[in-house]
Amino acid sequence: MRKEEYKMTEPKDAVAPIVYADIQAYLDAIADKATNDIANSPHKRFWQVPYATFINGTIPGGVKSSGPPISVGQPIPIIDKANPINSAFFAILTGKFAGKRQMPGGGPLITDQGYQVTVGDKTVTGQQIQTNITSWLNNGFPEK
Repeated sequence: MRKEEYKMTEPKDAVAPIVYADIQAYLDAIADKATNDIANSPHKRFWQVPYATFINGTIPGGVKSSGPPISVGQPIPIIDKANPINSAFFAILTGKFAGKRQMPGGGPLITDQGYQVTVGDKTVTGQQIQTNITSWLNNGFPEK
């Protein structure tokens, strides 16, 4: 009997995995829509750095913790490698973190009803951004 070969094909609605460049694009779109000019923040566009710097770094600009879960006065790691979903850059977009208010300062916030931004040629909702960042973190925050 002849053995049939099966070829796997991508479903038509398959979504490419989220990678670091996608995270950078989301954060740029959020910053571009923000009421307050990010150029005036102490951390600036801290995500516009090489991948290794982002995943191993702390929030720049002298930003220190003002409260739990990080000891007061300590630098704030960008990525929590032990529990990625609690990573500072994501937690601060969805609520208060380490004694800091939800970002971006002055809003609008990705958790606001009806929030959306344009990323490339697509309109993306705040909920989609949250879902995609969660996916990226849960999948080991891949670079490519």
